[in-house]
Formats: sequence, C-alpha cells, structure tokens
Amino acid sequence: MAELNKALDQQQQLSLITTQENRQLKEKINELGGYLNSDNREVDKTKEPTQVHEEQVGFWGRLFGKH
Repeated sequence: MAELNKALDQQQQLSLITTQENRQLKEKINELGGYLNSDNREVDKTKEPTQVHEEQVGFWGRLFGKH
C-alpha cells in the first residue's frame, strides 16, 4: 500500500511540473506571437494537399475509412 501511495504522489508531482512547464511555454508563445503567426503562414503554403486532407479527417473517419 505504501508503494502505491508513493507512486501516486510521484505522479501528482510530475503532473504539477508538466502543468507549470506548459504555462511557461504558453506565455513564451504569446510573447513571440507575431513571429509565430508569420512562420505558420509560410508552413501552411508548403503543405501538400494530402497532408491537409489527412488533418481534417477525424479519428473515427480514419478508423472507418471515410476520407
């Protein structure tokens, strides 16, 4: 039982650290927003049509072959 409690405590600590890191990354992204938006437009122009189509098809669509 003690091992289970220890494992749960470790998982909670890792989750907290991950959440904090995600917040920091989101803040950094917001700071760089203008740069990222211009870069994303460039990337979108280079995508092949098949890649765009695959992204639009959801999980269930891919599972049942609806493209």
